[in-house]
Amino acid sequence: MNKIKVDLAEIAQVFDINDQTTCQHVNKDSKPIYGSYLLGTSWRFTTLLGNDYCVSRKFEAANENDFLKIVAMLRKLKALIINR
Repeated sequence: MNKIKVDLAEIAQVFDINDQTTCQHVNKDSKPIYGSYLLGTSWRFTTLLGNDYCVSRKFEAANENDFLKIVAMLRKLKALIINR
C-alpha cells in the first residue's frame, strides 16, 4: 500500500484559491478578492487579482508581534470587504 504525504498547508491553499476563484466569477468585476487561512496558530493572507494569486508570509498567533499584525490585517480586511 502506497502512502501519500499530505501537506495540510497546500490543501488549505487549494481550497482558498478555489473559493476566491468562485467569488471572482460571481462578482464579475476587476476588484481583488481577499482571503486568509490558518492551520493551528499559523495564519496566511491571500489576494487574487485576475490570474495573480499572492500569499503572505506565515504569521504565528503565538508570537506577540505577529499576533498584533494578524489583528491589524483582519481589521483592514474587514474594512476592505465592507467598502467593496
